[in-house]
Amino acid sequence: MTLLYLFFSIALLIIGHFILIPRSLRYYSLEFFNFCPLPNHLRAISLRYFIYSLGGVALGALQFPLSSLPLIALFVTLFSATIIFDLDLEIIPDWIHWLGIPAAVIAVFLMPHESFLSRSIAIILPFGLLAFNFVCAKFNLVEGLGRGDIKLLIWLSLLAGPSIYAVFFLAVVIGLLQNMHRLLRMRSETFPFGPSIIYAFILFFTNDSLWVNSSKFHY
Repeated sequence: MTLLYLFFSIALLIIGHFILIPRSLRYYSLEFFNFCPLPNHLRAISLRYFIYSLGGVALGALQFPLSSLPLIALFVTLFSATIIFDLDLEIIPDWIHWLGIPAAVIAVFLMPHESFLSRSIAIILPFGLLAFNFVCAKFNLVEGLGRGDIKLLIWLSLLAGPSIYAVFFLAVVIGLLQNMHRLLRMRSETFPFGPSIIYAFILFFTNDSLWVNSSKFHY
């Protein structure tokens, strides 16, 4: 059990490390190996690095069963990467989805409360938006959601089930409030929507009155 907990702690150390990545690396030079502590920090490390990381381990151990911490750590890392990339560059790299999709599929098997039918109903939303995106692109119309946002919704819908519709509605509200200043100035430029989706998803996931309890992640 000690070795198992050490493994989970290392997984959460990666999250703390990502929080402290210098802003100068948050552009085109940021690769997946930058999430790993040793390759990116072969130099003296600030004490706050360990404070953030060990705090994450302690909070994770209190909130979730130990056996589910690696999966939770992966999702938090992907969410952090999505928010930073989308805010900085207004893109969501494909490698985030290539990690998120199999992780979501694994999580589905750990959540027996949701039936196959409910998952099928949930997946209609992102694929419907993807079809709409292709039609708009075909006729040179305004595309609306970027395909990175739609890919994000695909694997989040596996986690959320039918709640993905409420998550998407809340994300639209958050996105409008977050970018109200651009809308009031009638600026036609696009704005990152990925962070709004993540914020809405986390709100539903952590609020028992809105969604099922997080204890459904179990082995």
